[in-house]
Amino acid sequence: MQFDTLGPAELNTHLTNDIASSIQSWPSELICVKTTNNHNEKLREKESQLSEKNNILRADVDHLRNEILSLKTEIMRHGTYESPPIQEYIMKTAKQL
Repeated sequence: MQFDTLGPAELNTHLTNDIASSIQSWPSELICVKTTNNHNEKLREKESQLSEKNNILRADVDHLRNEILSLKTEIMRHGTYESPPIQEYIMKTAKQL
């Protein structure tokens, strides 16, 4: 076939058909590799997103633990007060140790 006699639309159609038929003749292993590579890329993206979320959650846990420690310290500072709830908390915590 002579391509120089074809118009742009005919040439485009001919090339598109050639590409489609060549893809159909690809070995299934090659198509499987491409599919696997796409799947692996999606897994890497998901892993990155989950890793970032995990880091944020770990930072939140650390912050909350520090906040709990700060509140417990504040309660202990008020241990000499004659407040029944504070005294009960201190006694309960001491028994757990």
